[in-house]
Amino acid sequence: MSNSLNITTGNFGNDADKFFLYSPALYINLHDGSGDLGLGYLESEFSFKSKQTYAMFKTGIPKTEVRRDMIEQEFTLEGVLMQIQPETLSLIMQRWYDSDDATYDRVIIGSVLPTPLYPSVILVGQDVSGDEVRLYIRKLMITPEDLEIKLGGDDYSRIPFKGTAVVDDAPLTTNPTWPYNSTYGTQDNIAFWAFAKSFSSTS
Repeated sequence: MSNSLNITTGNFGNDADKFFLYSPALYINLHDGSGDLGLGYLESEFSFKSKQTYAMFKTGIPKTEVRRDMIEQEFTLEGVLMQIQPETLSLIMQRWYDSDDATYDRVIIGSVLPTPLYPSVILVGQDVSGDEVRLYIRKLMITPEDLEIKLGGDDYSRIPFKGTAVVDDAPLTTNPTWPYNSTYGTQDNIAFWAFAKSFSSTS
């Protein structure tokens, strides 16, 4: 029997091979011809957060909910970078990387921001049986609302990394090799989880 989410219900059930225990790798594409690049060493824990806000109508005493509709959604990716270098600082802070000085490569901070970059992101992990699990974000807006970099002390410094997934109006232009289903265009224009299909050999 079909359902509105196209879920194969026969695949539910207990399966310890589907546990996720792996340090994921993060790849970014700045759409400058360099392709997918590893961002650098990261702390093993990453989080993908989904926040949804609803309008609600309640009536009666006691008040009972009659209807609820989603009016806002937000998807964020958060992690911690371990490499402090001008390229990562420039990306995370969304500030200009200035290499014109004869002595220093600089990430400059001023009263006006440069045009922001919207990289595409692939987060690659695997379950305990070794099957890949990927998170593709078509267009990520780097959003360092509170950036604190501790310098000194008895541990490695860290750079908090945060981005918000935004709508990609032209998925086939931005990433023409990524899967995309035009039949569900407005449902397939922000991000997607990807699980490799299993194929049985007949040879």
